[in-house]
Parts: sequence; structure tokens; C-alpha cells
Amino acid sequence: MRPLLALIIVLAGCDRVFGINEVPTPGAVTGSYVFRFPQNDATGATMIRESAPAPGQVSATVRLGDQRVDVAFAADGTFSVPIEDVEKPYWVTFRTPWNEVEYQLTVPTLDIVDRISGRPDRILPLPNTQLQLGFSGAGSAGAL
Repeated sequence: MRPLLALIIVLAGCDRVFGINEVPTPGAVTGSYVFRFPQNDATGATMIRESAPAPGQVSATVRLGDQRVDVAFAADGTFSVPIEDVEKPYWVTFRTPWNEVEYQLTVPTLDIVDRISGRPDRILPLPNTQLQLGFSGAGSAGAL
């Protein structure tokens, strides 16, 4: 019994004997990015829809210290980025045609929902785009 007890004590302290320090917890940051937007159905009722971004519509960069890693998105909006230590804080920056948002996090899983108040396939107008409106049947200025 004593030799077994001595073996357990020696093995429990072998990290100190061999100088083994705590190693970082390797892992990956995984998650998804979706757009949530209102859309009218065939009857005109508003429904909330979700869709994955089109290829190239969202880009992201993960920064951990001096290390920067570009995020590759799958067709369904999911992503996975390997990082050295999942317990250290990291920064992730998401860029869309409409905005750029940066988060500082320490979680291994992200589910980002970007709420859009219009169509997700909209594009910005070109510079110097002219808009012309024609009004008919306008009343007099005094009849409000």
C-alpha cells in the first residue's frame, strides 16, 4: 500500500519535478453571422427573415495581441478561426457595406445577428446620383 501511495504522490507532483508550466488552452473561435431584416409576404404582412450574407458581403479580422487573422466565412455564414489561447481576450472586427463593428471578447462561440432596416441586397448609390420627383395636383401654399 505504501509504494502505491508514494507513486501517486510522485506522479501528482511530476509537473513540478520536470518544470512543466501551465500551457495555454489551444482552440478556435467559431460562430455564425446572419442578417435579420423585415420583408413583406404575398399578403403584405411584415415578417422577420434571416439570411446568411452573400459571399464577400461580410469580412472580419480577429486580433490577438500582435497577431491578425482574416476570417473565412462559409456559404451559410459560419466561421472558425484558430487562436493560441481561448481564455485570453481577443478583438474581432466585422465589416459590411453599411458599418464596421469591433468587439472585445473571451468567448469561444459567437452568434452575431446584424439587424437591417431594409433589404440586405441594397447597395449604396453612386456619387452625384440625381433623384427627380414629379408632383401633380399640388394645392396652393396657403391650403394646409
